[in-house]
Amino acid sequence: FFCNGTATTEIYTEQIVGSVRCVQETGTWGLQYDAIAIMEHIYSRDDIDKKKVFVHGRSLGGAVALFVTYQGHYDVAGIVIENSFTCISDMVDLMFPKVGFLKNLVLNNHWPSLERIEFINCPMLFV
Repeated sequence: FFCNGTATTEIYTEQIVGSVRCVQETGTWGLQYDAIAIMEHIYSRDDIDKKKVFVHGRSLGGAVALFVTYQGHYDVAGIVIENSFTCISDMVDLMFPKVGFLKNLVLNNHWPSLERIEFINCPMLFV
C-alpha cells in the first residue's frame, strides 16, 4: 500500500520455474542457497525496515520459506505458508501409497517442514 505518495512495501520474490526435472537437477541445496542469498540481500540493505520483513512460500516454496526461517539467522515479522506439505515422505504416502515402502530407497529430498515449525518463533499463517 502507499502512504503519502511513498511506497511503504517492497516485495522480493523467487519463482521456481520449470518442470519437476528442473527442481530435481537443482536439488535441495540449490533452493536453500537461493533462499539464503535472497535473505542476505534483503538484510544487507539499509533502506529496508527489517522489522517488517515477511517470508511467503507456496507449495515447495512453503518448504523453502520454512527452511530459511528455521535457520534463525533472520528476525522476520512473520511467515505465510500457502498450499504446502508436512514433508516429502508424507506426500509419497498420500499420493502413492502402494509404493510407499520404496521411498527410503529413492527419496533424496525430504523437506521436513513439520519438524521445523516448532522451532520458528514468529507469527505464522497457513493458507
